[in-house]
Amino acid sequence: MQEIKSHYNENDIQVLQMNSDLSHWREIAENAQSEINFLSNLLHQSTAKQPVNEADAQFLKNELKSAKEFNEALIDQIFQLETKLEGMKECEDLECETYFLNEHLQHKRKIREHFSKYRNLKKTLFSYFNPGIE
Repeated sequence: MQEIKSHYNENDIQVLQMNSDLSHWREIAENAQSEINFLSNLLHQSTAKQPVNEADAQFLKNELKSAKEFNEALIDQIFQLETKLEGMKECEDLECETYFLNEHLQHKRKIREHFSKYRNLKKTLFSYFNPGIE
């Protein structure tokens, strides 16, 4: 996060914090995208090389596909939010600021939920791969 200057008002500080959140979320989402691609490739290779429970493998493939699609949409939404947040600098009343803060909180909940589900999916994948590791 950028350093807070003594002349910044409360609105400036909120924008800095929200920008910091967005930057952090984008970084996590972009890293997750790389992990999802890697795990998808690993799953496809492992199912091609050894006997597996097809139902489990298909379930995991579908879950990874869904996670990838959601994550891609999330990255787009984060970029849109970064652009939209510029509008908060123009707010002249509490209602305007509240709109941006509530929108930020809604996305924060959605992002936390997504990454919680994604972490659980990774745990499931690790459990799936672990018996095949020698």
